[in-house]
Amino acid sequence: MSNQSPFVVENLTPKNSTGAPTATYELTKASVSPTRVVGRDSRGFPIEETVPTTYWRPFLMLDGGINKVPLRTGSVFSMQAEATAYETETVTELVSLGCIPAWLCPYSTKYAHITGGPFVPGGQDCGGKPEGCEHIMALSEARKARVREVYDAEAELMANKEAERYTKMTNSIVEGVGAAIARHAVGGQPGGNRKQALRDGKED
Repeated sequence: MSNQSPFVVENLTPKNSTGAPTATYELTKASVSPTRVVGRDSRGFPIEETVPTTYWRPFLMLDGGINKVPLRTGSVFSMQAEATAYETETVTELVSLGCIPAWLCPYSTKYAHITGGPFVPGGQDCGGKPEGCEHIMALSEARKARVREVYDAEAELMANKEAERYTKMTNSIVEGVGAAIARHAVGGQPGGNRKQALRDGKED
């Protein structure tokens, strides 16, 4: 009689709650954080980007960048109720904040139930493109430009404050040194008749 448990197996087969085989995401050196080359920089070096292991879609963010936003919490795609609910909640939150699904045109009214109209007023919906239509790209550049304006204005303000602080500090040092010299001056003149003062016992 064998002491080996009948549940010991050589290989694991993922199964769902009903016992049917299901897919699983295999972790390997390459699959933990997959990347892909999307171009070359001015030096000829490859430009890499990380590829999310979960289902994702591109969104135009508030700063003008287009981000890959995961719409599932697991690497194995699922259409179960909790999985689709996560996607709905994530998209609703992003759209409410002002982010735009990059595959749609910014003049689209697909999410008018959230935005009250198109994402951006004053244009005709072109239907969008998977990689982003010309309208979404133009809006991306406009948002980036605005972020740069705000950044430059804040940087200038901080530089002015720093210059003002440096000036006040310098003036304070000069005044302090001047006061110290005046306290140790004899006869109202810095470095006056020090020897005479020492002889008279007036110098510390």
